[in-house]
Amino acid sequence: MKRVKWINRLVDHLIWIVLAVTVIVIALTIDTFFQFNNLSNVLLHGTVLGLLSIAAATVIIGGDQDLSLGVNMGFVGYLVAWISLGEGDVGSGWSVNPILAAFIGIAVGVGIGWVNGSLVTRLKMDSFLVTLGSLIVLGGLTYVLNQARTLNGIDPALLFLGGEKSFGVPNSVILTACAFGLAIMISRFTSSGRRLYAVGSNAVAARAAGIDPGAVKRRMFMVAGGTAGVAGLLIIGELGSAPANVGQGVIFEVFAATVIGGVSLSGGRGSYFDVLGGVLLLSIIANALNLTTIDPFWVEPIRGFIILFAVFLDSQRETLRLWLFKHATS
Repeated sequence: MKRVKWINRLVDHLIWIVLAVTVIVIALTIDTFFQFNNLSNVLLHGTVLGLLSIAAATVIIGGDQDLSLGVNMGFVGYLVAWISLGEGDVGSGWSVNPILAAFIGIAVGVGIGWVNGSLVTRLKMDSFLVTLGSLIVLGGLTYVLNQARTLNGIDPALLFLGGEKSFGVPNSVILTACAFGLAIMISRFTSSGRRLYAVGSNAVAARAAGIDPGAVKRRMFMVAGGTAGVAGLLIIGELGSAPANVGQGVIFEVFAATVIGGVSLSGGRGSYFDVLGGVLLLSIIANALNLTTIDPFWVEPIRGFIILFAVFLDSQRETLRLWLFKHATS
């Protein structure tokens, strides 16, 4: 019985073994890896990626997908900066209070999630196609807002989350750590977390047990959209500006981190704790690529291979589990 328990733990938390091996290999080949400034860069890279991975994991665990999260983040960040800029700036000229603008942005993110969730649950549309359409619409609206001009001169209050520190630690790192802690607590110890896993595992059985799958899915899309909105505040704080193309293409890395972290694309299975491991792994690999003299043209192909590895790992996880059970009993 103990052997079976340890095999399940090994397969379910395989990401931490892969992470440990990766860290050892990189540390032995790159002398500057364990320097404090470099480790800080690793954590900073993982902040926005971490928030978006929490959002993506929530939707995938619930049995759907949201391709619009990265562009949702970019749209909210750009919108917040745009409405907060005053006369003489390249923004809207409205001079909305930055705190109010931040709350408006997060509310817009939640609203985008509600629209996606409603289309999926009420009109029975496929989540992949719905969120693909949202991705295209939001990407276009970001350019429409200000003819693709980068917004500078952002109010210092909007830089607090992504560009400031508290007790010597970047606020974005603190926020992301708290977000992971909250996600882990909710998923493990609340009825909302149990309903999400139940709907993702088998929506028909969940309905028979008295759970409304549509309501659960709408809420999960709204949570994901709101989380992407918070990531939008982080990204403009980290950059100190709001480029019109921010967030485009990031969803591939987000899905890779989520799936490498053990979240099954079939839904109903996965751990936010392991998603954190996937985020750290991709952040470390990205950092190592920057520290080496590798041709920059190879960076994107390498990221593509990582995504393929994530899909392969997800498809072979149960095969590995059965193989270990077989050899353990024999």
